[in-house]
Amino acid sequence: MSPHLDTSIIKTYLLKICNDRMFEKSPRNVRLLKFLVEQAIKKSDVSEYIVGTELFQDSYTPENKDSKVRVYMYNLRKKLKEYYATSGKDDNLIFIVEKGQYNLKFQERNTQKNTKLKATINKKILWGASIFTLLLTVLFISKKIFKEDLYCWNDFFKSSSNICVMADQTMIYKTVGLERFATMNFYINNKSDFINYVEKHPNDSIKLANYTLLSKMAPFSVKNLTEWFLKHNSNFSLRLESSFEMDETRTNNLLYIGQFKTMGTSKSIFLKDSHIFKHNTNVSNFVVVKNGKEKTYSYKIKEGISYEYAMVSYNALENGKKALFFVSNNDIGVMATVNNFMNKKWLANFYKNLPANKKYFNALFEVKGINRTEIDCKLVDFEALN
Repeated sequence: MSPHLDTSIIKTYLLKICNDRMFEKSPRNVRLLKFLVEQAIKKSDVSEYIVGTELFQDSYTPENKDSKVRVYMYNLRKKLKEYYATSGKDDNLIFIVEKGQYNLKFQERNTQKNTKLKATINKKILWGASIFTLLLTVLFISKKIFKEDLYCWNDFFKSSSNICVMADQTMIYKTVGLERFATMNFYINNKSDFINYVEKHPNDSIKLANYTLLSKMAPFSVKNLTEWFLKHNSNFSLRLESSFEMDETRTNNLLYIGQFKTMGTSKSIFLKDSHIFKHNTNVSNFVVVKNGKEKTYSYKIKEGISYEYAMVSYNALENGKKALFFVSNNDIGVMATVNNFMNKKWLANFYKNLPANKKYFNALFEVKGINRTEIDCKLVDFEALN
């Protein structure tokens, strides 16, 4: 690294690249680039083995001539080349990983411009420190000024690394005679279900379709959540459950919206710490177990009114990351709970159920409406977590 090149300049350009449209939907490329930049700043020598064991851990098997590291290095070089040919064509600092190499290098296009950038950054830091000091003084005089507790959202709004996973429905192609058509199967809600189904029905002529479907909860909830996050100076990236990978939770807070019957990867961490709640995917219901007795909550229609049940779960993940689930057996349950949790007054009242020394919870809601239109969302059971 050039002796006059400040790490603040490097991190400024790294953030610019990671937030670019070419990289924001490529979490593996972002993780790999961040790792290589971090090692370059430390002046550490990087090899294929180090990349494999640090980023892929148990899934990396060098003894079997595992090529995944070389593949991802190739993809990263390609992405960087495209970036510097478009969005980054005016960047004064270039990140370079030469072919066949794993050590990242920094190349300055214009030293004078970088010096000015450093001076600008330092000036901003100085101004920021002054403003921060002023705010601390004001807050000391009146603790209530600028104080706003948004409870389970606080960790999301403090972070720039959030992902929103949307439940999507697996589609299949079925052949009848000489015709092939797309359809859904009650027993196939994800890729794992498809494999199990084919093993049990080897003569059934079906294949996975090259697309999935989203229900109406996705566009409505994502629109409202986007406005909510932007209002609090934060944002998130979108994923489909069918393409979501668990290792993304190592560097991101997780926000999940959708029906639990289509859960795949996310199923392993949903309600993982609960002592009283469980869900039955096959029949789409929630079960509460207390004092050896079970109570089942299933979708029903009574006197023209539909009753749906939704679970809101907030718990801790590895590396200090958080997970917030809005899960229901139908659309309206997800939409209703998402809307309520963005209502500050409602949220403050809900948190009265949580003891002062607790932070995480599982909450079951009954959503009641006519013609599947939400008119009431009532808490029916609650569990505080350690």
